[in-house]
Order: sequence, then structure tokens, then C-alpha cells
Amino acid sequence: MKHLRRSTRELCFVLVFFLSVSVSALNSNQSEIQNQSSFQVHTFSGGTDAYSDFLNIDDALMTKTPDLGHTVIYDLIDNAKISIHLMIYHLTDEQVVSKLIEAQKRGVEVSIIFDNKTASFGNAKILFQRLLDAGIHIVKSSSGFSISHVKSFSVDNKILFISTMNFIKSFATMRDYGLTTSEPSLIAEYESVFATDLQNSQTGGTVTPVLSVNNLVWSPVNSRDKLTALIDSAQNEVRLTVENITDAYITASLGNAAKRGVTVRVLTPECVYGGAYNNERALKTLNEWGADTRVMPNPASADVPYMHSKTISIDGNIAFIGSENFSINSLSYAREFGIIFKNNKAISFLNETFDQDWGKSVKFASLPAGHCDSFNGAFKSALDVD
Repeated sequence: MKHLRRSTRELCFVLVFFLSVSVSALNSNQSEIQNQSSFQVHTFSGGTDAYSDFLNIDDALMTKTPDLGHTVIYDLIDNAKISIHLMIYHLTDEQVVSKLIEAQKRGVEVSIIFDNKTASFGNAKILFQRLLDAGIHIVKSSSGFSISHVKSFSVDNKILFISTMNFIKSFATMRDYGLTTSEPSLIAEYESVFATDLQNSQTGGTVTPVLSVNNLVWSPVNSRDKLTALIDSAQNEVRLTVENITDAYITASLGNAAKRGVTVRVLTPECVYGGAYNNERALKTLNEWGADTRVMPNPASADVPYMHSKTISIDGNIAFIGSENFSINSLSYAREFGIIFKNNKAISFLNETFDQDWGKSVKFASLPAGHCDSFNGAFKSALDVD
């Protein structure tokens, strides 16, 4: 990729925006954004030739919730013969748990890294113990990461499932995506990080092995740089969905794209779990810069799902899906995993769903005080984290 340095004007905007976001976010959601005094100004890469640096994932197959449920996850586990290596943030789907135990019983080596905080409360804590009692190698993720937010697994060192979805029982009202591939280089890098994070879980470390696959996006190592470069490469259109958007650099890249004439469409939830109003500052700023911002209204349903997915589609040619929220915590302090990919059929699948959701969304407007007061309790109950 060509390397571009932000102009002084753009960096000033980023720093001013960052400071204002930090104060707001820290007041509303202390757990989401941490240690912001250590935030650094980065250089970025991008350009119109960026697509040539990415592998075309010829065998990419897409799935989504709520429409297709967890069928692909179930089938992959059922067909495992040698190994399953799972990194997961949240797990309350008992069918997934039962299938993992069945795989272990038939001789499959099942190894799981479960987010250390999520695995410590609610039904997830019970299911963690159930998996452990079944003889599965399951560990809590390193305390060195703010969270381990990955939602992916490999099967038999031959298949990789990369997703935005938690394996929870309330998927029937969640918009999420998953991608399955057998590309060897992607699997090899995933396995390398998985093995390292098993070690990190014992030491509390945040070590990341050497990364060499340009398609793969890892926090806290390279997510911000790769995602801003992807947005910076847009010539015609950006379609973006995300649950949380508070990162100043992502916002600046989107705003700059809109200012140079790119059609930028951003879709988020109306109220966000854990920080109901967190997205307002970024969405307002993007509106001012010429982007089109919309929200999916409450309450969530199968027809009007909660926008949990984290996706970017650029010019209909290249796309990203992954666990990364576009927040400071997610990009700087958490373990996250995603993929930038080229595959016409998969990207059409993503774009068609985006357009359907866009048609059910409403224009962003600042929410009145108290509008989301009942949201967190209802959403917490749906996630089964009580």
C-alpha cells in the first residue's frame, strides 16, 4: 500500500474529536474505553491500489443471523474430525455447548479460549464449568486484554469460521454475519495467534506472534491502521454497520471520504447496550461532514434486528467483517479478529442485506433524555447475563 501522512488540519480534528469523545464516553461507559491517556497519533496507509494487496477468498461462504440462525456453526462442529479451536466472547447457546461436548466424546480435540470476564457470570459461567467438566480444554482469556472479543473457530486445521456473532441463544433478534473459508494462509495465522493466546491466558500477557497475512485484522495490533486504510481507499461508496463507533480515526476517515464525494452510509443501533448514547457524537459529526447516518429502531425483532454486526463494504469490491467495534477500547486494548476480503458473491450477500436493513432504519437524530432507559435491562435479559 501507499503510505499517506495525515495533514496537520486532519490531525487537529482527530485530537479534538478524540478528547471530546473521551470525556463523553468515560462518563457514560467507563468499562468500554480505557487508558485513553496512552492514545497515540499513528500514520496511515491507503490509496486506490489498496485492493491488490488482498487475497481473493474464492471459497468464501457467508451466513447471517437472524435469518439463517446458527446452522453453519452447528454443522461445522458436527463435521469436525480432528480439532476445534474456538475463541469466543460470549456463549449461551446450549446447542453449541452440547455439540462441542459431543465432538469431544467422539475424539475431537476441543480447545476453547473464553473471555475471562464474560465467563465469570450468569449462564455463561455455568456453561464454562459444564464444558470443563466434560474434559474440554477451556481457559479464560488473558487479563492483559481489556476483553477477548473474538468470535471465530477453526476445524481440523482445514476450515476457518470468522464472525461478528456471539454464540448466544438470543440470536433471533441480532444482525450478525459469519464467513467460512479453507484458505490455508488464513488458518495458519489464526492457529498461530490461538496458540499464543493460550500461553497469554496463563501469563496475563498480550503477546501477538508475527503477522503476515494482509487480509486478517487483529487488535490490539493493526485493526485501526487497516480499517482506516480500507475506508481511505473508497472511491465511490462506503456501507458500514457497527454496534459502537467512538474512535476518532475511524470517524475522521469516514468524514474525509464523505467530503471528497464518496457516498458514506453508516448504520448503528438506536440504543447501544452498555452505553446507550455512546454513538451520538460520532454520528452527529459524520452528518455534519456529509455522511448519511441511520439507526435501527427499538425494540429489536427478527424483522428489525439489533445491529450487532461490524462490517465495511467499499465500492462493491472489497469488504470487512469481524469482531472489532470501531471504538478506542476495541481497536487499542482488546483482542479482536476480522477479515478484509474480495469475493463478489459474498460481498453482494453483505450489500443486499445492508440495503434491506437500511430500508427499515430511521434517520439519526439526537435522542431525548430517558429514551433508552428501559433498553439496557431488556437487552441484558435477552443476552442472559443476569
